[in-house]
Amino acid sequence: MKFGIEYETKVTVEFSKPEKIKEIFIDGDWKDVFCELEDVDEFANYVSHYLLQDLKQLDEDLGLYVSELEGVGTFVQQLDGQWIAFNTAYGEIRVKVLWMNEHQVTVQIKEV
Repeated sequence: MKFGIEYETKVTVEFSKPEKIKEIFIDGDWKDVFCELEDVDEFANYVSHYLLQDLKQLDEDLGLYVSELEGVGTFVQQLDGQWIAFNTAYGEIRVKVLWMNEHQVTVQIKEV
């Protein structure tokens, strides 16, 4: 017997300076080096997809997990589970991933 299991994970991305995100990552030269994105919503998707796929590394000095998104910056996992990147040019990017142990996740199991 074989089962396919689907998880629905919810991710929220918050920008402290969305106008700077647009200026740098959507309208600026960043798109010429990395990828062209249409709007801030698409950039939020880009960041969240990366954090879901990337292998996190423990930073021994910080005692926290970090994830480096090339061209954007280093995201540091906070004690509350949020990932935060900060840069004086674009401000703060906060990413919250709601995993299995949180009530918002839906699991579907189907026999295949």
